[in-house]
Amino acid sequence: MILLVSIAVMMPQILGHQVILGGVTTVQGDALFHFNRIYDAMMQLKTLHFHYFVSDFGFNQSARVINAVYGPFSSYIYGAVLLVTGSWWLFQIISSIGILYLGGLTFFYLARQVELDRGLALVGSLIYLNTEAITSWATAQKGAALAAAILPLVILAAVKMIQQKEHALPIWLLAIGLSLLVQVHNLTALMAVMLLIPFWLIGLIRQQQWWLFVKHTLLAALIFMVLTANVWATLLDLTLHNRLMNPVNFVLASYTTVPSILSHWLGIPILILVMWQLYQLIFRWRLLSLTNRVVALVGLFFVFLSSALMPWQLIQDNLPILGSLLQFPARFMIIATPLILLGSLQTVQTDLQVPRHWRQTGSIVVLALLFVGNLQTVTSETQQWSTNFTTSSSVQKHGTMHQIRQAWLSPKLAAGLQRLTKDTSDYLPKMGKTADAYHLVNHSIYTSTTTFHKRVTRQGLQVDWNAPQATPIQVPVVKYQQTHLKLNGQTIQPLHQNAVGVITVQSHQGLNQLLVTYQPARWVSISLVVAMVSWLIVGVEIIRRKCEHHQPR
Repeated sequence: MILLVSIAVMMPQILGHQVILGGVTTVQGDALFHFNRIYDAMMQLKTLHFHYFVSDFGFNQSARVINAVYGPFSSYIYGAVLLVTGSWWLFQIISSIGILYLGGLTFFYLARQVELDRGLALVGSLIYLNTEAITSWATAQKGAALAAAILPLVILAAVKMIQQKEHALPIWLLAIGLSLLVQVHNLTALMAVMLLIPFWLIGLIRQQQWWLFVKHTLLAALIFMVLTANVWATLLDLTLHNRLMNPVNFVLASYTTVPSILSHWLGIPILILVMWQLYQLIFRWRLLSLTNRVVALVGLFFVFLSSALMPWQLIQDNLPILGSLLQFPARFMIIATPLILLGSLQTVQTDLQVPRHWRQTGSIVVLALLFVGNLQTVTSETQQWSTNFTTSSSVQKHGTMHQIRQAWLSPKLAAGLQRLTKDTSDYLPKMGKTADAYHLVNHSIYTSTTTFHKRVTRQGLQVDWNAPQATPIQVPVVKYQQTHLKLNGQTIQPLHQNAVGVITVQSHQGLNQLLVTYQPARWVSISLVVAMVSWLIVGVEIIRRKCEHHQPR
């Protein structure tokens, strides 16, 4: 049933045979950002030229750092799907169905583990896979959707903290759940830590052997550090030796959730659940279990954080960095959604004052409203494909609409990325002040008067060009402190780097060949190997335990 509903949500795009490009017409949505990083990972898998730390295939082959610090392992999973499917349309269909199915599956597992009956757990899982938290990959290519599909595992670890007195803390579930989030989406992982804090404090208070609880927490933290060593080591090495550009700054108060019929995050279906939770907490507090109370209160707290009720303008005035780190307070609904849903289902199961058929009907109505809304959203997004749409200010068109549409449906996967480009400055080295980093990225990386030929070798990225005379020339390649340059066989330093790290070198008359390589500290490379081996061990152990569990006794 979960798989069938996941497929049904995507039917408008399946039948329309069109690509959805979230973020091309609005600032919220990151199709071009994610498709570039996924294309980069796919080409590494295809050519077996693995350059883990920089994008030598994506982002106009600019050798910038993206995947190594932003969802590294997930990018290779997506890349493998793209390699197998061979088209952006089919990739979107398969990856979207996969995320919808995974979100439904993990929530069903969570619901059953907290002892919800099977029918209610199934309805809950179908509701969850239809929420904005999960569908945002299908409709807008938001990277947090995959993280939201994993999040129920972290919530299960949180619930177990306050349910278990003897076993103290679910070490492996907590460590693996958080580590998976880091390998997918850093901000969601950070918000998940915020979610865990109240559960951890209550669990600590309830423990008779509190020192054992703390010991298990430290052990889980150690496992987490090992499983995510590739991310934090790379980020640490990068920030120690470079000043990095912050993500673009947004006015937080302009991107909160507001209850309305048209709201993706807080529309009528989710608002029904929020109001149901408020009713239960106010009028049935004494009848609710501790787990139900905590889940509901934490969920409502994150709804509050996401809303305009929070004084975000005042907060941003005092902590301006949040404008670029958080960007959209509505993102807190990623955490709130599964908590509110779980708490609602718990009270639906235990509130015997409301007739059973009314409780069942209410759940089905919420599911139906979300499902119909998703069909409408996917339909409207696919229909936009046929229009002469206007792009947002950060997206540049290169060609006519017919050429753009043909490029994205072409088996040449790089064609679409060349026809539509997005001027993102995330993780670029900050070499000076600039009034408009996005414009500078577009001017120095995507538009050049010189013809450069780029190809990837086992050694690194090679850039060739012909110069009529010896003269300085800007090459659309980014240099970090860890980046090494060889021009015509000689190690060089650039004559100049602009504010976003793009280099200018002294070209020779005739053919010029520039080899660009990224050489991190040795301990960073070791951390990558440690993380990969650790995940391999974890995977083998999970498979072994599953096999043992299914063996006849």
